Amino acid sequence: MEKEPFAMLSAGRRIACVLLAVLALAFLAAPAAAREGPFRGLSLTEALQRLQAQGLPVFFSSGVVRSSMRVETEPKGGSPREILDEILRPHGLCAEELAGRLVVVAAPPPPPETGRPTAAEPESAPMTVVRDEIDVYQDAATPDLEEIHGTHSIDAADRASWPHLGNDPFRAVGLLPGMAGSETSSQTHVRGGRDDEVLVVLDGLELLAPYHLQEFDSALSIVAPSFLGRVELSTGGYPAEYGDRMGGVLDMTTLTPPRSRRFELGLGLLYGDASASAALPGDLGRWYGAARGGNYHLALEVNGRDEKPSYWDTFGKLELSPRPGQTLQLNVLAAEDDFGLDAEDEFGLEGSGAGGEHYRSQWGNRYLWLTHGALVRPDLFVETIASAGRIDRDRAGSAEGEDGLAVRDSRVLDFNGLKQVWRAQPGERLSFEAGAELRWLRSNIDYQSDPREFQGTLDYTQAGAFVSTRLQPWAALTADLGARYDHNGATGEDHLSPRLNLAWKPRDNDIFRFAWGWFYQSQRPNELQVEDGETGLAPDEWAEHLSLGYEHRRESGALLRVEAYRRRLSRLRVRHENLYDPIVLFPELSADRVRIAPDGGLSSGIEVLLRGAERGPLTWWLTYTFSSVEEDIAGRKVPRAVDQPHALRADLNYRTESGWSFNAAWLYHTGWPTTSVTGRAVTAADGSIRIEPVFGPYNGERLSPYHRLDARVSHGWKLPLGQLDAYVDLQNLYDRQNVRGFDRFTFEPGPGGDIRVRSEEVGWGEFLPSFGVRWQF
Repeated sequence: MEKEPFAMLSAGRRIACVLLAVLALAFLAAPAAAREGPFRGLSLTEALQRLQAQGLPVFFSSGVVRSSMRVETEPKGGSPREILDEILRPHGLCAEELAGRLVVVAAPPPPPETGRPTAAEPESAPMTVVRDEIDVYQDAATPDLEEIHGTHSIDAADRASWPHLGNDPFRAVGLLPGMAGSETSSQTHVRGGRDDEVLVVLDGLELLAPYHLQEFDSALSIVAPSFLGRVELSTGGYPAEYGDRMGGVLDMTTLTPPRSRRFELGLGLLYGDASASAALPGDLGRWYGAARGGNYHLALEVNGRDEKPSYWDTFGKLELSPRPGQTLQLNVLAAEDDFGLDAEDEFGLEGSGAGGEHYRSQWGNRYLWLTHGALVRPDLFVETIASAGRIDRDRAGSAEGEDGLAVRDSRVLDFNGLKQVWRAQPGERLSFEAGAELRWLRSNIDYQSDPREFQGTLDYTQAGAFVSTRLQPWAALTADLGARYDHNGATGEDHLSPRLNLAWKPRDNDIFRFAWGWFYQSQRPNELQVEDGETGLAPDEWAEHLSLGYEHRRESGALLRVEAYRRRLSRLRVRHENLYDPIVLFPELSADRVRIAPDGGLSSGIEVLLRGAERGPLTWWLTYTFSSVEEDIAGRKVPRAVDQPHALRADLNYRTESGWSFNAAWLYHTGWPTTSVTGRAVTAADGSIRIEPVFGPYNGERLSPYHRLDARVSHGWKLPLGQLDAYVDLQNLYDRQNVRGFDRFTFEPGPGGDIRVRSEEVGWGEFLPSFGVRWQF
């Protein structure tokens, strides 16, 4: 087995070296001087820093005050508090008093007006969760994560204008640079990684199985867009707080319930939903509840399929303030899928024959977590999260005929967790973070098919701890240094992951970034492919991230971002894939199922993001990615299934003064790899001749290039009772027949003894119109 990097050093020495380096650099921090001059033209962060220097006790978090916010108009107020209100108002923010201090939070939406209708405004700025409201330890002088790590943020307004099926937030993330995905799936592949390499976090808790309809390429996420505020994606070099995933982090925060009572009703092609929120009596806290249900039949029907899978999910949040400087937040998320098929015709099973097919699949997700936040001192904040959950899966099917089959697959995963994070800021240019977490997992698996059978229980503990510091040794340089320790009880492994992120800002509009780090990833019980004969959890995988980036911002909002990256992969686990069609009901029984055992891999590329000015009715952005992701398999360099050397995305949005929004998005990428098929004639012992398939080199060829045009038209109306918003979404507007694979291979002997191979192309989908309507009152 390949030795891990730095195996020559003991774990204790490695930890000590990293901690000594962190502490040594921390002493370089020095106080920052407040800038002088007019407020107009400053970033909002710099303006708040000046008010702090004048003695105003104002605090805020990077989750609320973004690095792109600027003061466009010189405030007219005389006192610091009046200036504060003026510079916050244009950004949908306000200051609330908490424990004798002013905390910047998202302003609650105004109550619906009655009377005259007016043109609808864009969606209000996403509200922040309560942990951001009391996150006052983070001083204005410390740059936020977006500035240091170069994360990509998507707010509610972006998700409302971009065309994507069902308004699913995961599909919106798939439009960002470096992402790969398909129009049938909400799964995201970051920089050529597998979809399970992305850490999905909702209000501080990891979601282990965040998808609906996993038999149908995980078509939708279990996170409904109605209660979601901000979405942030980190594609590399993320902080030491995040562990056990080696590809990226998708961090989502939900909306803070408004203080006034509010209701919403939504209806779309794939779903219907309802939500309500209000304040508790005596202003003790606030609550929010949402429920969604739907049927994915119409989207499948466009792809020529007759299945009718249904799903539902519900989310609830209760926020309490038991005493000044403390908050409690209780979250619950539940989701289920149900799909049954009892037909007399074929439904795509390999060798099933005609007649007597039966299939039933049910998935369930349950998450419950309690978050306690405490402002111990003005410069020390402690957050504790206790969680519990369950993921269950029941899948059974049979088909009669010459090659009859039967499958029964029942799995239950229970998990409990405890996490605590301490955040301190002893100086204006210095902050520390440290934390620890435990997770207990127990999984029962009962799988039966011909010829495989497995019954077993996996019961183990995962533990992790991290420490990091963010400091500014010079005014233009910011460093985020950290280290993380992880223990995997299933395999008995211990790992140390150093992380280093640097941001150099020689001028206000320019940022240079450097990121390096190690990342480990364990295999979870719900990822175990027992249906393919894999009955034991694999050793932890390892990735080394290295990236260099440059970003230039203009006051108009125009942006240029260029980033080059390299991900070195090692200790990759064995996996099983279908060569020609990944979306089948019984993938483990298909004839094109193959076992892939990589020795290592490398992902590298260059990403370019160009965004136009945000002034005026017309806005646009363009991304281009030149990349490669290859694995070492049996001595060959083999591209992964989602390798796309060239990827281009363009988005154009036009908004009228009357509130109409017209958006068009075009996507192009190189065709994904595929494997060729030929045939050969084989003479049996009895003299008969049969033809058997011969597969070419794995992923040795490519499909035709992929491209499509999507569009969305949306508008809002102010009603006597509330607000009405509607959109029409047009996927694959010019009905491009993009090929995803092949089906129904036939082999015919040729006149010269050669074998001709014929197959049917399987497409991703045809033109698909959809709609959505939402009423807020």
